[in-house]
Amino acid sequence: MSILATGKDLMRVNMGPHHPSMHGVLRLIVTLDGEDVIDCEPILGYLHRGMEKIAENRTIIQYLPYVTRWDYLATMFTEAITVNGPEQLGNIQVPKRASYIRVIMLELSRITIGVLVILWLEREISAGIQQRIGPEYASPFGILQALADGTKLLFKENLLPARGNTRFFSIGPSIAVISILLSYSVIPFSYHLVLADLNIGIFLWIAVSSIAPIGLLMSGYGSNNKYSFLGGLRAAAQSISYEIPLTLCVLSISLRAIR
Repeated sequence: MSILATGKDLMRVNMGPHHPSMHGVLRLIVTLDGEDVIDCEPILGYLHRGMEKIAENRTIIQYLPYVTRWDYLATMFTEAITVNGPEQLGNIQVPKRASYIRVIMLELSRITIGVLVILWLEREISAGIQQRIGPEYASPFGILQALADGTKLLFKENLLPARGNTRFFSIGPSIAVISILLSYSVIPFSYHLVLADLNIGIFLWIAVSSIAPIGLLMSGYGSNNKYSFLGGLRAAAQSISYEIPLTLCVLSISLRAIR
């Protein structure tokens, strides 16, 4: 700095925030006396850092937009844990309808995360156990495989083969979907929220979810087309090959929990 500064001629300079500092690095207000730094005031915050300091000067409603950015895939969870604290401290009674809506939205968020992440991870692990290559073509490392599957299902035509067995062809997908939905009946979504609290919940979940390959076989057989039937056989075999390592993983966790 070329200017000649004295104790009365001070300069205040902002060091940040600039991208990507807004997403994590603090802001510094520096007071300069010439080239010497005589004071530095740190400003904590900017989204992901110093959240407690930001919350000191904001109401709970003003603070919620900050916590939603902690995890863009689980915004409902971050908001729920944030509002639960003030509600318990202030003894605020939440209406039952709001509590039900919260649980529904949290479970929908959890299912969404499961579809995007856990489904891909399960395919990768199962493929590794079978010494096969897992999903790799739908985006880098196949992380959008679930999105590709959903898009493919949305664009499929709802057609019934004229020479096929329409009953088998229609009942097959229903069996596959109903078996998956029934498997959720023994899953405890929260402490008191479970449809059927059974002592054999794990085994019932494995047994019911294993019915899905039957629906795949029925659909292929009901089409009265050898190529569709071979496709149903392949899909059923693929489902069974995935279910074997999945069952072994679940049983190992269950046995560990019993101990």
